Amino acid sequence: MKLYKYVTSARIDILQNQKIRFSQPYALNDPFETQPYYSDHQEIHPLKKLAEFASIVKEVQDTGVIPEEKVARWEEDRKKPQKNILSWYVNTNFVSLSLTEDHENLLMWAHYTGNHSGFVLELDSTHAFFTDTTRYLYQVPYGNRRPAVTLREFEKLIVRQANLLKNGTPEANEMQKIVQLFQKSHDWAYEREWRLLAVPENALNFKKEDQQYTIHIGQDRAFDEEFESSYVALFQLPADCITAIYCGARITKSALRKLYLLIENNECYHHIDLFIGVVDHQYYKLNFRKVEAADILVVGELQYHMAVVSGKRKRHVPKWYKFSMLDHLEKERLNAVIQHKV
Repeated sequence: MKLYKYVTSARIDILQNQKIRFSQPYALNDPFETQPYYSDHQEIHPLKKLAEFASIVKEVQDTGVIPEEKVARWEEDRKKPQKNILSWYVNTNFVSLSLTEDHENLLMWAHYTGNHSGFVLELDSTHAFFTDTTRYLYQVPYGNRRPAVTLREFEKLIVRQANLLKNGTPEANEMQKIVQLFQKSHDWAYEREWRLLAVPENALNFKKEDQQYTIHIGQDRAFDEEFESSYVALFQLPADCITAIYCGARITKSALRKLYLLIENNECYHHIDLFIGVVDHQYYKLNFRKVEAADILVVGELQYHMAVVSGKRKRHVPKWYKFSMLDHLEKERLNAVIQHKV
């Protein structure tokens, strides 16, 4: 099965660096992300908790007897996992890559590619990138009502699933329990979304300093929402996982040229087909045609290209050209490309 990732033209760096971002829930565009309905949640103001405790203390002072039932109930409420703590845990222990089955959806082209000026990556879902045991691929469920769960049940589920992913031992039956709680509104069903779930500890750039962000379920903790939504978890995206690239109908000539040259001048991307969308004359749809050398190259470049294709010349990529056009590529890979005259 092919899955697709809509991106803006600036995300050519995914190809240049072979790294892609997995996003935490707070960084996504739906405020209901990973937020089920907590059937036993009661919003209790901190001052009310303090007043209850003061009442117990006063009763002890007045009667000399400790009201054990009231104390036990107050202590139980104090230790009960709080909604904001669970949200924090999910946001700091899960990241995901949002994908779709559909590369022709006009709304997604508008929303996620900068009004049709970006491109779509076609990925092979049978590749090891998806089957890695530290990740879990699932089809997003949709519904009209938020799934119900108790705070304690949700706490146990998210902690267990995070540990399964960290240890590389996800179990389909267990993972599906949390998938059902990560349901989205039916309003999003047109996206036909799939998610590749992971934990930030396995990201290439993950760093935890002095256990600063270790979660302690059951204890109050204020957290910086801006920070939680700003960190970026990068994962390696192997070149052979990408099978095609579809460019938007409004992609600029310079962006299209960069994509074409990146594929043309790097052997690891030679298998990728590059397409461009053309607005249909009659229907509300995009027709994709393959990008040819004549669409991109100027006369001199085209003559050279034809000579290479016909076997009259060997391909050579000058070092200055690689660095001027694709300055974000890893230096080691560039040297290898130049050395072998790919």
